Order: sequence, then structure tokens, then C-alpha cells
Amino acid sequence: MGFVPPVALQVNAAEIAGVREAAELTAAEGASLAREAGFVANSAAVEKAPAWKAIVEYADERDASLIVLGSHGRSGIGGVLIGSVAEAVAAHSRRSVLIAHRAP
Repeated sequence: MGFVPPVALQVNAAEIAGVREAAELTAAEGASLAREAGFVANSAAVEKAPAWKAIVEYADERDASLIVLGSHGRSGIGGVLIGSVAEAVAAHSRRSVLIAHRAP
């Protein structure tokens, strides 16, 4: 799974329907927050790996002016071993990328 649901959902990664529902809820929450901030925003849940590539391709297909992503805030060895979707999107996209960090 390339996302963390905005609410405390119990998601079994082996159950595709549950993962898809959680992804759709997460995307809708993010788009709602962006609209509240004055952006024109759309949400989508896409099944593709790696997650960073799916995001970059989706943004390109829709000619997005900005990609906004949340960050898990992993650092140190955890960040190196697990990798960062936000970091990969920023590195591979030709579009502007805004990485929003979780408030303390």
C-alpha cells in the first residue's frame, strides 16, 4: 500500500476491495483539504506499482499543475530501507511537487 488512511481504518493489504476503499477515502480526504485551501483538486485511487510511477503518470495524463503528497516523515535507516514515495515522485516528475509534512 502506498498510502496511510486519514482515519484509523483497519486495512488488510491482502483484501483488494478493502485497500481500494481505503485508498479512495484517503484520496477524497486529500482533495477535500486542497479544495478548502482554494485549489481545484481531484482525487483518484490507482492500482499500479511502483506507487511513485503511478502518481507521476496520472499527473502527466491529466496535465496537473501541481502534485501534492503527504509525507510519513521517516528518517534515518527506516527512510532508506523503506524508501519514500514522495521523494521518488519529486525526483522523477517534471511537474511541481508539494510535500506536506504531518503537523506535530
